[in-house]
Amino acid sequence: MRLEQRLLAVFICVLVALPFTTALALTEADDRYKIQEDILNASFEVSVQSAEGIEMNNIKGDSKKDINETEVELRRLAREKRAIRLQLSSALKNEKIILEHGIDPHDSDAVLNIFEDELQDSNGFLRSLYLAQESQSVVALQTMLGQISGIDTLAERTEKSIRLNAILQSRKDLLSLLKVAHGLPDTLDTLRDQHEDLLVEYFVMQDKNDLAEQRLHSSASKQNEIERTVYEVQSRISQMQSELARIDARVRRRAERVLIEKGLLSPKEGEYSGGKIVGSAATISWPAYARISAGYYDAGYQKFFGFPHKGIDIAVPQGSPVTVAADGVVYAARHGGAKGYSYVLIGHQGGTATLYGHLSKINVVAGQDVSRGQMLGLSGGTPGTVGAGPMTTGAHLHFEVIQNGKHINPISVLP
Repeated sequence: MRLEQRLLAVFICVLVALPFTTALALTEADDRYKIQEDILNASFEVSVQSAEGIEMNNIKGDSKKDINETEVELRRLAREKRAIRLQLSSALKNEKIILEHGIDPHDSDAVLNIFEDELQDSNGFLRSLYLAQESQSVVALQTMLGQISGIDTLAERTEKSIRLNAILQSRKDLLSLLKVAHGLPDTLDTLRDQHEDLLVEYFVMQDKNDLAEQRLHSSASKQNEIERTVYEVQSRISQMQSELARIDARVRRRAERVLIEKGLLSPKEGEYSGGKIVGSAATISWPAYARISAGYYDAGYQKFFGFPHKGIDIAVPQGSPVTVAADGVVYAARHGGAKGYSYVLIGHQGGTATLYGHLSKINVVAGQDVSRGQMLGLSGGTPGTVGAGPMTTGAHLHFEVIQNGKHINPISVLP
């Protein structure tokens, strides 16, 4: 009888102690996550130094390549621009000379008539000169030059020859000028359009060059901040992989407890069902609703910041509520402060994790159980505000989904 009483007393003690044991185990798990959070915060300051310069070298390399390419284009455009400018200057000079001769270059019919008349006069002048030279008639030559004197001296003949060549060259120049005048308006319009197009292209290329220079020569502190932010997030995601199995089991146990409390599950006496009744994959919901301002691996994002965009940007206003996408456990709650990057990293069932970035306020802590739809904080992203970090251009929520250590497109799993 005493033996039976003792066994009964021991059984009652076990039943009484079981909830406390389970609670103690869960408390220890919470403490483990919090301790791991502290370790990650401390070890990051050291580990980031070993990776310092890796991504920055990529940024500098891309920037230098962009600068080299834009400088080559700028030199080419400058040469073309100078050539067009010289042609335009020459055409404007011709226009001025033509106008000084009383010729309107825009009156194409008048220019053509003058050209034909001058051409006939020049042809007649050349024929007369040819005949005079053939006949060696001094009188004819003198008459052509307006001379009526007798035999010329050598000096006079030299002077007359110079005057004759000047007249010939003058007529030749006039004919050339008239020929130019006939198509001058169209030539000026074409040259002006080409010069304007080259100016626009040159300024666009100059802006690209300035942007590349700005990226290359931006402050070292900002570059280091971007690198540190990217490296920290990736480090935490990698560190989390070893904990996902425990997180999975913890989420399952929590779901089973709910079913037990509702009378929908009858586990064996003194233990849970081992998670066999709960689904193995997390179902992801939208953490906020708005348009997508930057997609998964957005090319423009990578070109601007120098890093791949491993999530989506949901363009919610600053301070909008952000909710948990699925039941899980908070692995990291990073408060970036006034200038740093704030985010929350949550582990779910089936090796799934989600990340919520640019938070202006965080309402959860590492190791905390969270449920789908629970508010975990407020969105941010406005440059210069709390939690926005260096890699943002406007208010939004950055959202990532990681499956078994690899990023996937959140759109592929969102309803």
